Amino acid sequence: MPMQYKIDLGTIYIKGGTIQSKKNEAIFNNKSNSATIIIGTEDGIINISSPIIIGKKTALSGKGIEFYDGTIKGVSELINSMILKKESNSEISHGADETIDGATYKTTFLSLTH
Repeated sequence: MPMQYKIDLGTIYIKGGTIQSKKNEAIFNNKSNSATIIIGTEDGIINISSPIIIGKKTALSGKGIEFYDGTIKGVSELINSMILKKESNSEISHGADETIDGATYKTTFLSLTH
């Protein structure tokens, strides 16, 4: 079921599954500096198959984002934020565009650097 998650305070951990919004952002930090969004687990292993975050407009928005695993998909913008932390020895990579329900989504994930 398509949903949208808003976080105001504290930390949200997304370790698996799919979060999809058919409106705007899939996940957004409502009060910029008050919350942290952690995607995946910082363990030295990058899993791009989970979690999957899909936003109709923007997948992630706000500050305080840590990105360790998964794939992020969005139509106009993938991440409207700066990634504060990511897996060591990794870089943000872009995958092939994907069509979902007639719309073209951009994709991004982490890949190891050597």
